[in-house]
Amino acid sequence: MEKQGSRGLRYQIGRDRSPKAPLEYREAVAAYSRTNGGAGGDIVWVPDPVNTWQIRLTLKHGDPRMKEGGDDLFEAVLLHQWVHPDQDPLNPLKERCRRHSRTNRLVPSFVPLRLEELGVQGILTILEKGSLMTGRGEFKSAEHAMKRVLDKKYEDSQKLVAKKRQNAGDRSNDIRRQLFKIPFLSVGIELSPPKQEGRS
Repeated sequence: MEKQGSRGLRYQIGRDRSPKAPLEYREAVAAYSRTNGGAGGDIVWVPDPVNTWQIRLTLKHGDPRMKEGGDDLFEAVLLHQWVHPDQDPLNPLKERCRRHSRTNRLVPSFVPLRLEELGVQGILTILEKGSLMTGRGEFKSAEHAMKRVLDKKYEDSQKLVAKKRQNAGDRSNDIRRQLFKIPFLSVGIELSPPKQEGRS
């Protein structure tokens, strides 16, 4: 079964309903891996909660990245980018960030990169420069890469909760100040009437 992407790129749909990268992309990754001392490579789809493409560069036995153990014999490269809508408002990827369930505001997110936008050359460029946005070289397994994504989401959710608490506290103070007519003074000043000199 085939599925057509936004720019005419056709994906194969596997038995598990997950998309399969086009053959030209997979062959380019495999050739890159073999050229750079690997045993091969592939592009696979990582399902929910990550929902992005992952390049897997198969490692040869004896590769130093395998010395820490683990069952995965490949280097995992997630094709996504961290986007912060407030800090980078001109980033064209910001519209793909998640939206808050109640406020509908865009929140910082890992944004999946689409194969049709990258193209074969774009993927090879990412691999060549070891782009930090993909986390290449940081993770020794797909599980470690996925854990990094989930940890980042958790950290951001905790920061959002802390910010909401701070905003709620500030609003409570404002309401209290208005109800009790407490003047808002950013610095301390003397409110008592000035003493008049020359009077006994």
